[in-house]
Amino acid sequence: VEPRNAPTVVNAIFNHRNFWDGRANNTYNGVSPWGDRDPDAGVWVKTGARSAAKQKLRLENASLASLAMGPALSDVEMSCVARKWPNIGRKLLLRQPLQGQKVHHQDSVLGALSLSTPGSLKPGLNTTYKNMIMGAFNPKFWSFSSTGPFGAPAGQEPYNQMEANFSMFFGIALQLYQGTLVSDQAPIDLTPRDPITHLPTWEGMGKTQAEIDSLNNGLATFTNNHCNLCHSGPALTTAAITLN
Repeated sequence: VEPRNAPTVVNAIFNHRNFWDGRANNTYNGVSPWGDRDPDAGVWVKTGARSAAKQKLRLENASLASLAMGPALSDVEMSCVARKWPNIGRKLLLRQPLQGQKVHHQDSVLGALSLSTPGSLKPGLNTTYKNMIMGAFNPKFWSFSSTGPFGAPAGQEPYNQMEANFSMFFGIALQLYQGTLVSDQAPIDLTPRDPITHLPTWEGMGKTQAEIDSLNNGLATFTNNHCNLCHSGPALTTAAITLN
């Protein structure tokens, strides 16, 4: 049970930072929520046929990727104590994605990988996380064949490059998905605006006069209590990245 009541990630792609305390930095470093504040952060890059080096990563406007670095290692959310990202990579890379979830054969994103057929819904995809990473990311982040520079868990084989960089793959992939969770069909988005005041009119939406009066009363309460000083703009927050 988390100590904080977390909101959904709908529209969170527009936030300059994320988490309640803003620790999910706008700049994503590939391994932790802290951005440039983490002096040891870096990802492993293949620099030659027999060499790989740890290099800084700085992806701006990527606070959702920074946010993704927290829960998967939290022992009160998703993880065992002291687990590290390469451990998660080792556990997942050869597994079937969505192995417990049924995927429709006409799914707009995953249909081509689904094991389902018309009339027969089946769980999982006909691939592995490893294959999906190889198809989506530059080979310099996963194709180094030696295992030595990336460390090793106690008493086990050393990590390979893909395991060592799994946090980066996870963070970027999760942000790209969460970036699709945008609410653009709420009444406030669809209402016609008064050409002079630019306030919503709620007309032509099938609302009764009583419903329109209620909506206007709510908007007036929102404004009169100065909520709009922080909750303004198309994303209803002044803590958002610039929206054109």
